[in-house]
Amino acid sequence: MSAVQSERDYGQDAMMRRLGLLAKQRREELGLGRVAFAELAGLGSDSTVQQFEFAQRWPRPQTLRKLEVALGWRNQVIDALTEDPNRAASSVTFADLDKPAEQPAPRPLSAFSTAELMREVATRMEALQAGLGASTEQHHYDLAASDDHVEGEDDRD
Repeated sequence: MSAVQSERDYGQDAMMRRLGLLAKQRREELGLGRVAFAELAGLGSDSTVQQFEFAQRWPRPQTLRKLEVALGWRNQVIDALTEDPNRAASSVTFADLDKPAEQPAPRPLSAFSTAELMREVATRMEALQAGLGASTEQHHYDLAASDDHVEGEDDRD
């Protein structure tokens, strides 16, 4: 890679071009034209979308936030990338931009059959133990066998 190519891959202008290209690609993946995307993002005009995609004019911060939401990108990721002078624009991928996948909420224990319930409780206890790094199996047994109650809780036998 020549020095000219290298210089063209760094800096705010290079990052703006790369982000615009990725935004256009994502909009097209969503199957939206510029007008429909501008409406989805709550923008006043599709020219804002065009100017962003072609790095012709940089939007205001509140417009960038609307674009990030509509594109499924992390909040303020555009700012972080355009302000990083050491990041090569060509290295930015959707994995850098997209919000992380949300973990589904665990099923409530009441949704498990009796046979599955003990296995699920044990799985959750192991996960909790791994996260805390302090409990032992004897400690779990002692807690389960204990007749102690958390202060303020009712007896519900």
